[in-house]
Amino acid sequence: YLIFCFTGKYCTDSTFAARTYCYNWKNCIWEKKYLERLGLSEKNFPKVIHSGSCAGILTNEWTKLLSLQGRIPVHIGAHDHVCACYGIQQKGKIRICDSMGTAETFLSLTTEKLTYKEAYERGCILGPFPGQKSFWMSNISSAGESVEWVRTRLQKEEISYDEICTYLKKTEAPTGILYLPFLSGMGAPKYQAGVKGAFIGLEKTQGIAELIRAVMEGVSYHEKWILDEGKVGEEELVCVGGAVNNPYWMQIKADVLGKKLISLKNTEVTLFGAVGLMILDQRGETALLKFQSALWKECRIYFPEKEKTLLYEKIYRQYREFIRIYINYGNRREKYENICGCR
Repeated sequence: YLIFCFTGKYCTDSTFAARTYCYNWKNCIWEKKYLERLGLSEKNFPKVIHSGSCAGILTNEWTKLLSLQGRIPVHIGAHDHVCACYGIQQKGKIRICDSMGTAETFLSLTTEKLTYKEAYERGCILGPFPGQKSFWMSNISSAGESVEWVRTRLQKEEISYDEICTYLKKTEAPTGILYLPFLSGMGAPKYQAGVKGAFIGLEKTQGIAELIRAVMEGVSYHEKWILDEGKVGEEELVCVGGAVNNPYWMQIKADVLGKKLISLKNTEVTLFGAVGLMILDQRGETALLKFQSALWKECRIYFPEKEKTLLYEKIYRQYREFIRIYINYGNRREKYENICGCR
């Protein structure tokens, strides 16, 4: 829409086109037969151009309004998570972009030739990545939302982010509590909309501090489940988003996953990736590599503590077993509520 406003051109890129589910990104065509069933045609959709390429020239009206001079090219970017993942890549390395917000999204390149069904069974979706490559993506709908829930709902007064750090500093890991982060139903890797969130294994000596840590542990167990189902290997995990400002949460995550984590101080990784796409189109790969290197000047690395990782691994196995039982319970509960009309 913005490109149309700025240039008068009607176009998009493959990462946006794929989100319509009407575009075959593997063959780079709109699905004519599917569109016909919907009473649509290719004319209803924009032209698909390469991510990062020049979509057109800024109109005279906008050039004057913005007090600019000359011919200003307008470049298309890509889907926001794709841009963020593109921004963190470096030549010769494949990294997983872990966007830690209200929801948490994992996205990385894949060289596997998966079918859509195989991807679904792993709890992820597939899509196009700039440079004629492919990505896999998966997410937790209530990751940061779980922390916000415990921060704002469990006491009369909201707990500040500084207080959360203080509580985490006081508690020992692991808590032994299983938190199931399904405040909006269970998403990836096994979609079950009727399953609800829960705490399992509470003791009377435990209070708000342990619950806060348990929430972060529970979200991390779910992250590990997603990465295990996705058959993720030794790819580096690069974390971006608001949660990276909490070092205690990041250490919990590293210990549970048993993986090295890299957190970036740069909070505009999505914008960084979009600009990188434009630089590649305008200036070439050498200029892109120089630009990307600037992103890594300020970062923090978290290494898993071996003893804690072993303890968390035992609890994670319990988590997986409870998940199996809990899904069956959730299915029966939803069926009962539908029959009784007592939802």
